[in-house]
Amino acid sequence: MATNRNLNRGRYFRLMALSSIEILGTIPCGMYWMVMNAKLGVGPWRSWAYQHSDYSRVIQVPDFIWKNNPDIVVELELWRWMLVMCAFIFFAFFGFAEEARRHYYLIYTSLVHRKKRQNLAV
Repeated sequence: MATNRNLNRGRYFRLMALSSIEILGTIPCGMYWMVMNAKLGVGPWRSWAYQHSDYSRVIQVPDFIWKNNPDIVVELELWRWMLVMCAFIFFAFFGFAEEARRHYYLIYTSLVHRKKRQNLAV
């Protein structure tokens, strides 16, 4: 904090809390996916061109197929909702900070004054 004048005590603690949550969330999820992938085994190596072909192809699987396998359900739903939860956690740390609320107030007052000017012009 001594070398960076823009880093105050509140920002420092928010960054440390966010980093701690990231570590506590990333390590268990990463270990889970590594174990699940290790259980599947390693496939045969074909070639670099084979591995990187058909990137534009999107495989669509009906939900009645993948919902029959509980492991796949857990993996897909966990992946889907972890992204949303991470976005909310990030916003909670930085979107409610004093500096962010000050910017929200400035935007609000700017919009109100703009609306008043438009009403006076009409």
